[in-house]
Amino acid sequence: MRTASLILAGTLVLGASVIARPPAVRHAPAVDLGDAVNVALGLRASTLQPLVMEIPGEGRVRTQVTIAGELRTLELTSHSVRSAAYEVRAQQADGSWVTFEPGPVRTLRGTVPGLPGAAVAGSLLDDGLYASIWLPDGRRYWIEPVAGRVVGVAADMHAVYDQLDVLPGGGSCASTIDEAGGIFLPPGDRQETAGGLQSNDDICVAELACDADVEYYEAHNAVPAVEARINLVINIANRQFEPEVAITHDLTTILVRTAEPDPYTETAAGPLLDEVRDHWNANHTDIERDAVQLFTGKDLDGTIVGLAYVGSLCGQLGYSIVQSDFSGFACSTDLSAHELGHIWGAPHCICESPPYTMNSIITCANRFRPVTQIIIEQFRDRQTCINCQPPIQFSFPLGLPQVLSHEGGTVVQVMVQPGLNEPEPGTTQLHLIINGAPFVSFPMTEVATDVYEATFPAFNCADAIGYFFSVETTDKVVVVVRSPLAAPNESYPALAGRQVLSRFADDFEFDQSWTVSDAGLTDGSWERDVPISLIVCDRGNPNGDGDGSGACYLTDNDPDDCDSDVDGGSTTLTSPIMDASGPGIAVLSYARWFDNTGSGVGPNPFEDAMPIEVSDDDGASWSLLETVGPVGAVTGGWVEKLWKLTDVGLAQTDQFRIRFVAQDTGGESTVEAGVDGVELRMVVCCPWDLDGDTVVGINDFLELLALWGTDPAGPPDFDGDGTVGINDFLELLANWGACP
Repeated sequence: MRTASLILAGTLVLGASVIARPPAVRHAPAVDLGDAVNVALGLRASTLQPLVMEIPGEGRVRTQVTIAGELRTLELTSHSVRSAAYEVRAQQADGSWVTFEPGPVRTLRGTVPGLPGAAVAGSLLDDGLYASIWLPDGRRYWIEPVAGRVVGVAADMHAVYDQLDVLPGGGSCASTIDEAGGIFLPPGDRQETAGGLQSNDDICVAELACDADVEYYEAHNAVPAVEARINLVINIANRQFEPEVAITHDLTTILVRTAEPDPYTETAAGPLLDEVRDHWNANHTDIERDAVQLFTGKDLDGTIVGLAYVGSLCGQLGYSIVQSDFSGFACSTDLSAHELGHIWGAPHCICESPPYTMNSIITCANRFRPVTQIIIEQFRDRQTCINCQPPIQFSFPLGLPQVLSHEGGTVVQVMVQPGLNEPEPGTTQLHLIINGAPFVSFPMTEVATDVYEATFPAFNCADAIGYFFSVETTDKVVVVVRSPLAAPNESYPALAGRQVLSRFADDFEFDQSWTVSDAGLTDGSWERDVPISLIVCDRGNPNGDGDGSGACYLTDNDPDDCDSDVDGGSTTLTSPIMDASGPGIAVLSYARWFDNTGSGVGPNPFEDAMPIEVSDDDGASWSLLETVGPVGAVTGGWVEKLWKLTDVGLAQTDQFRIRFVAQDTGGESTVEAGVDGVELRMVVCCPWDLDGDTVVGINDFLELLALWGTDPAGPPDFDGDGTVGINDFLELLANWGACP
């Protein structure tokens, strides 16, 4: 058992400047209707859009919405956040309990066709669609109905708004007992031993019970409305937890207090949390849970809107309270995620700009800071009271091919078996991402019990393919589970061709003669090392290497001096010579990291860039391959890139080099960069065409003769026996003529 202390953490609403929770209907006849909507919903700006809900099948919803000036379709399916034993109970005025039939599953998850990596979570309720939309570039949009909030708005009208236009609900730590913002309690109240993830596709499931006091019930008017709202909030909080820290919460029970007296009389947050803890520990030991969250409709004393015990999962103190409707929709979900984050061991962070969930002032950001993710993951991996396994068990009897025939015909098989969920027979699909385009889907055929097969189509030579698999589940309505779990943001990589030959590969575990040169630099030179932890330093530096081997090249990795970024000039990392000559198409790949914002808090952000250049003449001349920054993807994160050299105007010579230039040449900025997983490969689709003229002929025969008896580690050693000989000559003759 760990000896670190348990902390009570809380959140406050700032004073008069914060928009209070609006009443059910707000009418502002003296201002524009849009202004009235923004005031009612706590927004800087929004657009009003009529949304039509199509129901193309059971458990499915489709609608169109304009996001960032473009009309997009949302494809949504039912997604339950309920456990198998889920129930709803209502407490009556005499203290007795009535069990309610759970309402229909209204929670949804979905995608945005044409935007690989986009995701949607929300609910279709009686008044309309509530949804949060994650775009691939990191932007976030929200949708909610407005007819019940502003007079004069048609029933189908919805507010659509950017996350940046959400007015924060405000807040700060509820306690001043210690610097961490909480009260230290005995460590024995936590349960922590070895546990956690066994694979990258695992999700850890915690059982969550929720309680709604009478004030919250009165604000929402009915038990089904309370149930639907809590399901909605937890669905969106889960969509934050799942990709960021591999955690989800299953609702086991919702208790709704429908009449006074309910057991909660306090309006001060600390005593109210004590009431919740004492009442549940004494009266609800029959309810399965790892944590409890009270949704209160009280206006809590002072400015507090939330409170929780830090690191209290599964113990006698696994409780939190949220004044859920203290501000807008995005603030409600962020507040619940904030208090659950405390239960998962996360303290407050100083992270208001850019905003993150665990800031002591509620930012309504609905995202964890990277260092917070590490803290939660470390806490998660010590727990034995939670169930961690893949939603579905995927395995691959024939393996995962990394080379796909450009002529088509490569076969892949996947076995789908129960994990946290049961797979729905006959719903397994193969999805392809070709050269970064939106994915296309193909049904797979069951060829044995639980084993499905598909044949890859034909591709162009050297096409870059990402592929993934999906299956629907039976036990949570129409949940779609994918492998890899984060698909389409992640996929299994492959190249299209007959052969793929590696000419150069470097994961930076060993020195392969890269060179570093600096110009005017005062700090931040490239070095090969294992990145320091974000817990030590979090200024935009990599939180690990890019390919999982351990080491990478990065700028000044100093564990003793966090202020060690690129300063005063430039630092250039140049590769050794690589051989890109010979038959086939040369393909270059690497992973890069770049942050010129100091993790969002550094001076003079968005001023510096990282040019990446290539040479086909041993560095006598250089061509720009890409420039990272000064705006765009400049807030860190490993980005994998792949290039065909001929597509960028380079000759395929044996004198190829690449260089990465990290620089701080504008105003003094915090600049961090990284490089990993550099590889040069030759994709060969017609290996007998040794001169690259697309015809197998006399010149190819002469090249084969010139290499007779040698080992070229590739064509024309077609049979791969290590020597160019008679069998290779016969194979060349058999393929004489135009390349297939």
